[in-house]
Amino acid sequence: MTTIVAAAVAVAAPVGAAGGSAMRAGGSGLGVVVLALCAGCAGTESAPAPLPAAPVFAPTPGAPFAPRLAATAPPAMGPFGLDEIDPLAPDTLATIDGVPITKREVADFLFVDQPAAARRLIEDLVLARILRKEVERTGVFVSEEAVAARVASDRAMRVKAASAAGLSLDDYTRAEFGVSAASYERLAPVLVRSRMLRARVVRYAQVLEDRAEARIIVVESREHAERVIEQLAQGADFATIARQASIHATHRDGGLLPPVARWGIEPDLEAELFKLVPGSVSAPIRVERLKNGQPDVSWAVLKCLRFRPARDVSYSDVRDEIERELESRPLQTSPEWAGWIAKMQRRYRIDRFYEPRPGARTTADTEIGAGGSRAP
Repeated sequence: MTTIVAAAVAVAAPVGAAGGSAMRAGGSGLGVVVLALCAGCAGTESAPAPLPAAPVFAPTPGAPFAPRLAATAPPAMGPFGLDEIDPLAPDTLATIDGVPITKREVADFLFVDQPAAARRLIEDLVLARILRKEVERTGVFVSEEAVAARVASDRAMRVKAASAAGLSLDDYTRAEFGVSAASYERLAPVLVRSRMLRARVVRYAQVLEDRAEARIIVVESREHAERVIEQLAQGADFATIARQASIHATHRDGGLLPPVARWGIEPDLEAELFKLVPGSVSAPIRVERLKNGQPDVSWAVLKCLRFRPARDVSYSDVRDEIERELESRPLQTSPEWAGWIAKMQRRYRIDRFYEPRPGARTTADTEIGAGGSRAP
């Protein structure tokens, strides 16, 4: 039985070849950045201090997740690089008869009134810091020219959308993202760079792992899965059946999965896939995930296309290859991003000192599972 849940998925939208545009407020992008600036810069008038040299999360390769107290308490940061810019807002956000409402009060209110959002924000900051450490560890980079080009493309799309709506760029940006155009454009390079680095860190990690290329068909019953296998044995095309019958998010692509590594997010599916030889088809595989808090069972059939063995190469050696691959196949939230998160949770030890009130629904509690990527 496979239980498929997301491990603190910070970013739900798939990441495009160039990193995608900055995300809309209310998801885990720009809106969370604004919240991070409130929560992380409480009690200060200046920009957050640089990250300390001491590690925040002690690396323990191969070890199971086990919380441990960090040696230091670094300032909060949102997307990778947020600590490089000044805060969007002053320490005092408003006054009532001269009595200030501060960032610290907003942060405290968030934890009381919006515990799910608070926990999502914590996970975003945790993953942003892990991303920074992985970038430093692996040597992954993006050029400032590429970031600038993507930022310019993002701005052109906003100008076009604002014109179509009959609004000024500033009014449109405030309506869509909750900040002025000037504030958005200060954040845009940071957001874009973060998304671009995320895609490249994940794809480079895949290069260093054994991977299998495969197609998948997911149906609602074992009997249906067995009929699918019978059709395949009689010569039916796997991709055609996937398009017609599969309830998996990949059905439009004929069930084609991103290259699958042994990352442990779907252990039963991964184990069965790596038992196959190229060209062979699996027996029906029971898949269980949570749906509206209740177990939801489906059945999967896998076809192994080929194996890609791990490669011992530097990022510079495969940078052009990764760029071409991202151009043709953008990073997917599930299973690529979620699989990387699962691996990082085994590599780093993370202490969490806050839990929301019982029953609050959070990003970490939201399953991805056989349905593929989820919307924010």
